[in-house]
Amino acid sequence: MGKNSRAKKDKNAPKKAMSAFFCFQKERRETLKKEQPELENKDLILQMSKEWNSMTDEKKKKYNDMAAKEKERYKKEMKEYEKKKGEDEKEDEEDNKKKKKVNKKSKNKKGGKKRKSSSDLDDESGDSESGSDLPNDSEISGGSSDNSD
Repeated sequence: MGKNSRAKKDKNAPKKAMSAFFCFQKERRETLKKEQPELENKDLILQMSKEWNSMTDEKKKKYNDMAAKEKERYKKEMKEYEKKKGEDEKEDEEDNKKKKKVNKKSKNKKGGKKRKSSSDLDDESGDSESGSDLPNDSEISGGSSDNSD
């Protein structure tokens, strides 16, 4: 994988749980936009961050509870998703096995005769003792050989 590439996210996977801060943002964003419509998105986030950091733990408890519920929802949905994903993978595996069996059978039926290699073809033609149609050294040099044994 390349430097900037990520694993592809399964679009059927459950949405991750929101943090307490994101639960706060979700609730606060619309009212803050109405109170200060001139703020850009980055300024809205900055303002909400300041508010969040100045909140007491007592005020944050509401959002921490919401985040805990989100976490439970995510765990439950993830279990169901993993279970379904496992079942789907088993079905895919079974389908692949069936396809492989069908492919093996069809290959056997298609094959019929064994394909002949080039050396098999040379042997059948009987034109060359060596099995090669290329000329030997003596044929290239004009038929005379300096070697006398």
